[in-house]
Amino acid sequence: MSCRFCLIALVVGCLAAASEGNVLYTFTYTATSGPVQSFSFSFTSPTYATDGSLPAFTPFTLTDGANSWTMTQDLVDVFDPTGLNMGCFQFGTPFASLSQGVPPFGGPCSFAVGGPGVNQGAFEFDTSGGLPSALGIYSARDFIGAFDTPAGFEYIGGPPSLVPGFDTGTMSLDITTASTPEPSSISLALLATGAAGLLSWRKRRKELRYGAC
Repeated sequence: MSCRFCLIALVVGCLAAASEGNVLYTFTYTATSGPVQSFSFSFTSPTYATDGSLPAFTPFTLTDGANSWTMTQDLVDVFDPTGLNMGCFQFGTPFASLSQGVPPFGGPCSFAVGGPGVNQGAFEFDTSGGLPSALGIYSARDFIGAFDTPAGFEYIGGPPSLVPGFDTGTMSLDITTASTPEPSSISLALLATGAAGLLSWRKRRKELRYGAC
């Protein structure tokens, strides 16, 4: 009977282990000026994001109330001239160019916005000391975004803005553990029912074997 209990305990342990999750990246922009409104979004990664990675994420939309831009692509990058070691998270619309080309017209931690029509845009969140590799809240070393509209470009930027005069708010990154769904109560109930049935069957076998009334 103890072996059966061990088996049940092992199954429960496996279900509990399955609740351990991935790394959750949550970005939050808080606007203090400028037309682009505050926004927040997140994505999960099985490991900490590394240079050149393209984390999967659900497209999200930024707006100024009249225009909107849907981010569909991303890129994680590192820029390290003379030991700067800056980590970059970039997001853009379909026709944005992320970290492409050769410096000074492109390269790591740069982006360009263009393509047919308007409503194209991109932004970048930069961290000091390379890419984060631990849980915690990270303030932006700096961040910058450019968004095309029929009336021209709109910008976001934060301390210190890469575009002078466009300090529009703050942006932060919160890295936490993203737990997968816990085993449902139905699953645990079925497991408990199965365990009870197993014990009941073993007891019945003993009664039949030894002629118990």
